[in-house]
Amino acid sequence: MSLHGDQSPPATAASSGGWVYAPWLAVLATIVIIAGAWAILPLQDWIHAFSRWVTGLGPAGALAFGLAYILATLLLVPGAPMTIAGGIAFGWWGAPLVLVAATIGATLAFLVGRFCLRARLRRLIGARPATRAVMEAVDEEGWVALTLLRLSPVIPFNVQNYLLGATQVAIPTFFVSTLFGMIPGTMLSIFIGIAGRAASNGETSALQWTFLALGLAATIAVVVLITRKARQKLDDNERGDRV
Repeated sequence: MSLHGDQSPPATAASSGGWVYAPWLAVLATIVIIAGAWAILPLQDWIHAFSRWVTGLGPAGALAFGLAYILATLLLVPGAPMTIAGGIAFGWWGAPLVLVAATIGATLAFLVGRFCLRARLRRLIGARPATRAVMEAVDEEGWVALTLLRLSPVIPFNVQNYLLGATQVAIPTFFVSTLFGMIPGTMLSIFIGIAGRAASNGETSALQWTFLALGLAATIAVVVLITRKARQKLDDNERGDRV
């Protein structure tokens, strides 16, 4: 399948140039938002309130959190705050809980995109050269490109779930690539939650912040890799449009 379509406008140098800087801006904005929320919100009070709520639910607390995460994924709510909340409430046990819930939510959104919104999504993708380039790369390279895309915020994760329904990606491939592609980002956000809880209790260490910095650097490196691939695909489309 080609997502190019006869109605798609040609990619321009300006659009491809702007695409290169978009992921960096997304990463910077995410850092600023998280840091700002961390500084402004009454974190310690929120942690205790959240912990009491989960504890009050007993074994059902994890189930309630998982269902809320699935719903948030379907509603395009950014996952990072929810994942950080999982780290605060459940510690490292929040990682498998988040991975399972996010993968289920992502797969449900993918199925909605494929079976209910596919025609509309194809028109939407075709009208956006940068997005079309990424989706075509996924179609052509399969699970490798898909896993890289899941590792990267080039397109917001929850938006990807719906858009990928318009591709030829098989459901099992989507499920597995999503699960494994989320691991680095999930572990990073869980660590932020654990570090925040430790900070509120005066338990942070230089080693913890070192791991956080290394994880952030790894995430940025992945953004660079997927951006270069998208830029290459855009250049290929530009040459094809000029032929």
